[in-house]
Amino acid sequence: MKTFFKAFITAAAVLLLPLQVSWAADGFLYLRDPGFKEFGPPQYPKALLSHEKHFDGYGIKCKSCHHAYENGKNVWEEGMTTLCSECHGDSKAELVNAYHMNCWGCHKKLKQQYENADAPSSDCMKCHMEKTKVEEEQKRIENKPKNDRLLNIIQTMKKDGF
Repeated sequence: MKTFFKAFITAAAVLLLPLQVSWAADGFLYLRDPGFKEFGPPQYPKALLSHEKHFDGYGIKCKSCHHAYENGKNVWEEGMTTLCSECHGDSKAELVNAYHMNCWGCHKKLKQQYENADAPSSDCMKCHMEKTKVEEEQKRIENKPKNDRLLNIIQTMKKDGF
């Protein structure tokens, strides 16, 4: 079942999300948004994310990260493309902030509740890593031991809202 799910997600990413993500390796993806091109060359490499770890490992629901608001309600549904630049692209600062608050904001809340959480929140290069470091980081993330305390905190955060 897990293999089918990975194949389904990969197919969906290839067919439905070509502008937002590109796969680095199994379960890992780079966040990218063509809206950044308007503001010149990037200061940092693309951010790397373990989609599998967040979705399968931590049980974080899609709508925790993906959103499309109408009348104050998140109406995003699986299969919809979402680019932060569609709503937050008036300036580079606004666009960077949209991404950071979605990822970094959650990690910061997690670190406030559990200081030992392995959730990057202060070192830019933990997410924006050079390609030469990607494989090593992927192996590290894949081999992270299960942490029941961390999972309990994430479950509480999910109930309270990320």
